[in-house]
Amino acid sequence: MRSKFLRLTSGPIIQEFLDCILIKCQKAEGLTALTDDDALKVARSINATRYFESVLKEWFEDVFFFEMELQPSDQSVTKEHKGGVLDREIGKLEYFITKWVNKLFTIVLRGFEARCKDYIKNRIQRQEKSTDGLTVSNTFLDTLDYLQEKTSILE
Repeated sequence: MRSKFLRLTSGPIIQEFLDCILIKCQKAEGLTALTDDDALKVARSINATRYFESVLKEWFEDVFFFEMELQPSDQSVTKEHKGGVLDREIGKLEYFITKWVNKLFTIVLRGFEARCKDYIKNRIQRQEKSTDGLTVSNTFLDTLDYLQEKTSILE
């Protein structure tokens, strides 16, 4: 009975949190690639969701919730949910985190790939013009700088 009450009361609250975070990330994403400020907003939303998920998991490792799972008072609820009290909601949080982290990585990798293509194109042109291949090009340094900048923003 307690686990059913907990599911019915906290489930919608968790879903509301997830919906708010999702809307915030979708607004930041917009129709184009994420800018630095937008990527930072999404990264903060991911971190907030990850923190929320870890707190929920920590709470449900408590003996009170463990004992609640062991009580077969409501068989329909027990059959429906074989895991923890809020495993479905925690799973939604985990899915959200995975989905948006992948989006951020995709955006960073696309930018890195575009800069690498520019570097390779410029390198071929430089090789045709020059016989000295020991110099480091500005395009290569810009490419590495881009990757370092985006990585530091997302950390």
